[in-house]
Amino acid sequence: MFSDLLSLTCICIFIVVAVLTSRCDIADAVAKVSFNPGTVS
Repeated sequence: MFSDLLSLTCICIFIVVAVLTSRCDIADAVAKVSFNPGTVS
């Protein structure tokens, strides 16, 4: 139960950050991490 709430909170925080900042930059960063997990610097 607690872990579910914690993960949900993290998702909500990520969404808020994505909205507050440039969503295009967030999307590009997510795409790079998703497609190239080894190139995270």
